[in-house]
Amino acid sequence: MINRVINKNEVYYKMADLADLFEVSVYKMKKIIKMQNIEKTKLEGFGRSVFVLEENVCKIEVNDEVTIVNTTIDENIKKKAVKKAKKTPAKKTQIKKSEKKSEKKNDVEKPANETNEKVELTDTDKLQNELKGLITLGKQYVGEIYKCEKVSTC
Repeated sequence: MINRVINKNEVYYKMADLADLFEVSVYKMKKIIKMQNIEKTKLEGFGRSVFVLEENVCKIEVNDEVTIVNTTIDENIKKKAVKKAKKTPAKKTQIKKSEKKSEKKNDVEKPANETNEKVELTDTDKLQNELKGLITLGKQYVGEIYKCEKVSTC
């Protein structure tokens, strides 16, 4: 996609966009423009980007091909007023959220078999305890390795 910049009723093309148009690298495009003595400019507010005036784009010759680009500028630009969305007070939204939470809590159904839940909890508790034990063992081993590296006599 080629982007155009209109500045003071003149149309400019970015160097990188021209490289895409002519299907060459940006480096090669800069080299071609320099060899053909085509005028290039930097526009305020666009950083280090290099631009070429639309009139000069038709002078660029790559692989014995010239691309002609023409842009018409319409002076009668229509402006439309856009209405902003109404902002709701923060207190009302907080109240609505808390009401929804309380409604959800009341709607939760209790399972028929509570014994199955207790079995699952004990299984997870056992696994969590085993995990804690493995973590403490790992910390001990890391401490021993650190001491051995410090002393280096293990």
